[in-house]
Amino acid sequence: MCGVSTVKKFLKMVLFVVAIGIGGVIASCSESLNEQPVIDLSRSYFLKNATLRDQMERLLFVELNDDGTANLGTPPISSHALRPLYYTLTDTELLFFYSAGESVARFEVADENTFVFVEASVPLFAIAGAMYEYTPQWMSFDDGKITIYPENIPGIEVIKVVGKDVNRWSVADKSEIAVFAKWVGNLALESVTFSENQEPGTYDGDIGYLLETSFRAHLFEFGIYNDGIHYLHINNNWYHVRNPSELPQVFTSR
Repeated sequence: MCGVSTVKKFLKMVLFVVAIGIGGVIASCSESLNEQPVIDLSRSYFLKNATLRDQMERLLFVELNDDGTANLGTPPISSHALRPLYYTLTDTELLFFYSAGESVARFEVADENTFVFVEASVPLFAIAGAMYEYTPQWMSFDDGKITIYPENIPGIEVIKVVGKDVNRWSVADKSEIAVFAKWVGNLALESVTFSENQEPGTYDGDIGYLLETSFRAHLFEFGIYNDGIHYLHINNNWYHVRNPSELPQVFTSR
């Protein structure tokens, strides 16, 4: 059986669950980067022109927090466990290291919004010369309410799973993304807990939608599952949609 849950578990490896941007906010971490609107506590930089294959095989993002800590989006194929990371940033280079000062990776600063990977002492699966571009906040999640910032999303990738059928397509029309953002903002969510192996998406009749941005940041999963109830999965938690409605049409069929 290849239900939504099977595909979802695979995509959890590929479409990393973004702790960054989902309940997080983007802010300045250096005087040289202060020209962007300060609305977050972290700044995210995504691999430029990342493909679906890049999600599986390449370092996908760099996250800098204003407390000096950092996160690196290593791919699912990596078995290397990164210890807590720290960083220093100058006008010319970005360095990552462990608390003991052990060097982890070095990037060049191309401009105030772009880093270029140079080298690493651990397997990060990044290619020398790969560019990581600043990505403004695309979504926030707070107290059961999701806010989408359509002006910061170039496009949305839709993965529709119905039983054994999996289809994927892109939505790049800005007006359609704005409609989607409004629809998301109206959702009323109620937290629910499921016992092991009882989560939504385990039956062939389930219909699920996995949504991510065109720069490969995970948004959420939304679906109508075996009990006919609409559920949403975000930030590693399930929510019952108390005022269910269908996704805008362009997100349900090509």
